[in-house]
Amino acid sequence: MLNIKPLSVSSLNLAAKDLLESSFPQIWVEGEVSNFNQSGSVHIYFTLKDANAQIPCAFFRQHHTQNTKDLANGQRVLIRAKLSLYTPRGSYQLIVSQIEAFGAGLLELQFQALKLKLEKIGLFDPGKKKPIPAFANCIGIITSKTSAALQDVLSVIAQRYPVADLYVYDALVQGEKSASSLRNALRRAISHGKAKTLIICRGGGSIEDLWSFNDEQLAHDIYHCPIPIISGVGHEIDFTICDMVADLRAATPSAAAQIATPDRQELWQLLDQKLRHLSLAIQSILHGKQGQIDKLHLKMLHPKDKIKAIETQLKTFTHQLRYALKQQIQHKQERLNRHKMLGTNNVQHVLKIKTTQLVSLSAKLGALSPLGVLDRGYTLIRNQDGNTISSSHHLTAGQPVVIQWYDGRLSATIDG
Repeated sequence: MLNIKPLSVSSLNLAAKDLLESSFPQIWVEGEVSNFNQSGSVHIYFTLKDANAQIPCAFFRQHHTQNTKDLANGQRVLIRAKLSLYTPRGSYQLIVSQIEAFGAGLLELQFQALKLKLEKIGLFDPGKKKPIPAFANCIGIITSKTSAALQDVLSVIAQRYPVADLYVYDALVQGEKSASSLRNALRRAISHGKAKTLIICRGGGSIEDLWSFNDEQLAHDIYHCPIPIISGVGHEIDFTICDMVADLRAATPSAAAQIATPDRQELWQLLDQKLRHLSLAIQSILHGKQGQIDKLHLKMLHPKDKIKAIETQLKTFTHQLRYALKQQIQHKQERLNRHKMLGTNNVQHVLKIKTTQLVSLSAKLGALSPLGVLDRGYTLIRNQDGNTISSSHHLTAGQPVVIQWYDGRLSATIDG
């Protein structure tokens, strides 16, 4: 015999259970409900089948976090479950943790996956949200021009802020081409460049009806839009990707219109309040200015008094000027006298020096003068031209001459 230790049926089933649960911990499976059975309103058992196969399912009470009253035979569902084995009978089964209607359930999975993806790259970042203008003079509305949502928005704005200019950018809001239509409408609004606030909206509906507002590319376009966007899609319980990426989410289209506009009654009240504050401020300023005027009035003089004060001041200035001029003249006179005395002394000194020099020069001149020689008994003979005759060779017979003595002169003729 072969030396083999056989497994018990229980051991085999437990090993198979462990293998199944480790290999298929959580899976999504779609199919049709059959053999539906709710045991005493506690646990739910049913079979999930398609055209070629079926598998038992157990939905235990501890996982009932949702309403299961609509679950019935023949319904197509999408379930989240783990694969396991019921060891007493050796039959494998699905242990269900979540049940969704097939169409809505698949879209919900896609919605959650896209939401997680966009959240990770920052498209929902509150810090990147643009503020909504309090007094937008121009509002753009992206929706279907035939929708009830548009009429609600127009009605609210007309009641609250009728002075605003409105532009409607028509778009499909449901159906296969609605996502691209919404993106095109958003591009037109940006290119138009008129709107200071944009409202993207539509009325309520199923997840399928609102699916175009979960478009990934539309989410990126909204995020990068330079104009603040308010999203008012569906009803209060409806949430779309468009709501999350927009700068502000409104519960309904009407609520979006309220957020985008100030209330004119509140504006009138605010205006009245500002006017009262302005009036009080003006009164306070006028009161202060009146006090300043009163103070200045007390400081002001009558023209006669002012002229008298100027005359007194002028007399004072005249007296001061005369005194200053007198002092200056006296100072100049003193300086002049000092210079005069110094000048006289200098002239006398110079005159004395010059007299001494003159005497000396006169003595020298006297010593050299011919008159000095004549004084000692000599004579000087000149021709008619007055030139001195220094030699007898310069004389001729019959030549007239002038003989000069010390005390006179005499004309003569040379005989020989």
